[in-house]
Amino acid sequence: MCGIAGFYRTEQVADPQELIEQMLAALHHRGPDGAGTYHGEDFSLGMTRLAIIDIEGGRQPISNETDELVIVCNGEIYNHVVLRKELEAKGHIFRTHSDVEVALHLFEEMGVESFRELNGMFALAILDRRRRTLTLARDPFGQKPLYFLNQENGFGFASELKALRRMPGFVPTVDDRALSSYLCFRYVPHPQSILEGAEKLSPGSWMRVDSEGRLEQGRYFQVDFRPAVRTLRDPDGEIIYQVLRNAVERHLMSERPLGVYLSGGLDSAAIVALMADLGVRDIRTYSIGCQGFEQNEFENARKIAERFKTNHVEVELSPDDFIRTLETTAVHSDEPMADLTSVLLYRLSEVARRDVVVVLSGEGSDELLGGYGGTEDIQRRFWTLQRTKPFRPIARILSQLAPRRFARKLDTLARTPAQYLEREVWNCCNVLSDDEARKAYARFPSQFDPYGGLRDLYRQRPDWEGLDLTMAAQVEWWLPDDLLHKADRMSMANSIELRCPFLDCEFVELCSRLAIKDKVDFRDSRYVRKIALKKAFEHRLPSGIATQPKKGFPLAAYGWLTKELRDYMRAQLLGPGRYLRSQFDLKFLETIDDSAAAGDPAAQTKAWMLIVLGLWADFWLAADPTSIRERQPSATGSEALMLGNS
Repeated sequence: MCGIAGFYRTEQVADPQELIEQMLAALHHRGPDGAGTYHGEDFSLGMTRLAIIDIEGGRQPISNETDELVIVCNGEIYNHVVLRKELEAKGHIFRTHSDVEVALHLFEEMGVESFRELNGMFALAILDRRRRTLTLARDPFGQKPLYFLNQENGFGFASELKALRRMPGFVPTVDDRALSSYLCFRYVPHPQSILEGAEKLSPGSWMRVDSEGRLEQGRYFQVDFRPAVRTLRDPDGEIIYQVLRNAVERHLMSERPLGVYLSGGLDSAAIVALMADLGVRDIRTYSIGCQGFEQNEFENARKIAERFKTNHVEVELSPDDFIRTLETTAVHSDEPMADLTSVLLYRLSEVARRDVVVVLSGEGSDELLGGYGGTEDIQRRFWTLQRTKPFRPIARILSQLAPRRFARKLDTLARTPAQYLEREVWNCCNVLSDDEARKAYARFPSQFDPYGGLRDLYRQRPDWEGLDLTMAAQVEWWLPDDLLHKADRMSMANSIELRCPFLDCEFVELCSRLAIKDKVDFRDSRYVRKIALKKAFEHRLPSGIATQPKKGFPLAAYGWLTKELRDYMRAQLLGPGRYLRSQFDLKFLETIDDSAAAGDPAAQTKAWMLIVLGLWADFWLAADPTSIRERQPSATGSEALMLGNS
C-alpha cells in the first residue's frame, strides 16, 4: 500500500528529482514507511510506502529481470502466490516476495490483458523503457484512486490531486461541469474531477501514454448482471458462505496487525464470524457513534464482539468533535464529497491506527446483493413492466393516439427497463434536482446533463432487467466515487489500509451469477433483501443481527443543525467573504439555512452538501495552500472506550 506519482519530462521540469519529491511529500500520509523514485530518459516515477507485504524486500519502484519494465503500485494483489507459481513455471525470475512484482511480470507476459487476472485492489504505473511508454491501470471497482493530468506542457499522474498540484503550470480551477455533478450527486463521478484539466482513470480501465503525450485508453472489466448469466441458485446460502470465506482468507494476508470496522450490521459481522472460523486470534474490532444518538449501533456491535471474543473499541463524537474532524476530512478528500460518514470513518481510522495497520470493512455487499432500502420498490415496479412485456407493441401504438394524460403511462408500458431508466434516471443519493441546481448555481453549463453517464450505462445494456441495471449503476457510480473514495481517503489519511472482501473477484463473479430471487424477493408477505447472505449467517451470528433492517453508519449531524450547529451552519452558508455566498444565489442559501434549522430533512442534506463544498474551497482554491499536516485541524474526539474480550 502506498501513494504513487509520476510524469513525463517536459521543458518546464528543470529538476525531475525535486518535482517528484514534492509530489511524494504531498502523499506522505499514504506511505510513511519509505519512498523511492526512478528517472528514465522520458519518465519519472515515485512512490511512498506503507509496508505490509514483504516488509524488508518489497521496496518500489521494482524492475523486471532485464530492467526494461519498471513498476510503482498502490494496493494489494490477493492472488499473487498462485500467479507467481505460474510465472516461475514460464521462466520468470523474481527478485522479491512482493505481490507488486507479480503484477509486473504478468504484464511482461500478457500486456494490458494481464489486469484481468489480478484479484485485488490497485492503481499502478508500468514504464516500458524500450517502447518509451507508460501504462496506468486501476482495479475493477475503483478501490484505489488514480488521477491524471494531460496538458500541453506535460502529463502527470498521482494517487491524489494534492500531488498533481505540484505539476508545472497546473492552476487549480473549479470545473463547472464537475461542480454541477456534485450538486446533483453529492460527489464527483468519474472520469470527471473537480479541478479543470485533471481526470480520474475509470475503474476497470487502463491508459497508455507515450513520450510525445499521445494517449490510448481501454477497459478490461465491467460487472455483468445479464439475465442469461444469473442462473445460480443458493437457497440456503452455503455457496455464498464458502466463497466469502475464501475471500476473507485472501484479505487476511499481512505482516502487520489487522482489525475490522464493526458497524453492528450483517456485512461486518459476517467478516468477523469468518475470521473466527478461519482461526484468527486476537481479532480487533472498532465501532463509532454520535454522542447521545439513539440510533448508534453500539449494542449490536457489542453482541458480535462478545460472541466472537474480539478486543473491541468504541468511539463517540460530540458536535464539536464532528466539526473539527469534518474540516480535516475536507482537506483529505481531494474533492468535495458530502457523505458525512467520512467524518466517522476518519475518526475511526485515527483510533484504529494506534493498534493496527490493516482493517477489513463491508463495502460492496449492498451493491452486489440488492441491500439498499427502496430496492424492493424498484424490483416491484420492474416486475410489473415485465408482466406487460407481451403488450408493449400495442402500448406503443396506443401511446401515440391516447389523450396526453394517458399517453405517458402507456409510453411507460411500451418501454423496456433500460428505456424506462434512461428517461426516468434513478440516483440513489440525489441532493439537488437538475432544475434546482441550475437556478442556484449560475455557472451550471446550459447544455450539460449531469445524468448523461447514467443514461449511457442504461442505453448500453438494452436487454438487462430493471433491478440488475440499478445495481450496475450502484457498482459503477455510487460505489467508486462515494463509498470507496471516502474509504480510501479517510483510512489512508491515517496511514491505514482498508480492504473490502466483498469486492474479491471470485465473490463478485458469484454475485453476478446469483439468481435475483436469492437477492431480492417477496416472502412471508414482505420484500426481503440480501437473501442468500442472510441465510448463510442467520444461525452463525447473534440472534437478529442477520435479519435486522439496514442502518448504515449512525449519524446525528443532520439533527444537530437545528440546535448545536445552527450558528455554524449559518456562518458557513451566509458568512461574508465565504465561497458559497460568492457563487450561489443568496435567496437559495437563505432558504436552505432557514429550512434546515426548522428541521426539514431534505434541506439539512442540502445544507451539509453546501457546507462541505465551502470547506473544500477554503483549502483547495487558496493561492498557495500550506502542507496538509500544517493545515490539518486538531480533532482528538472523545476518548475511545476499550472493551476487552480476550
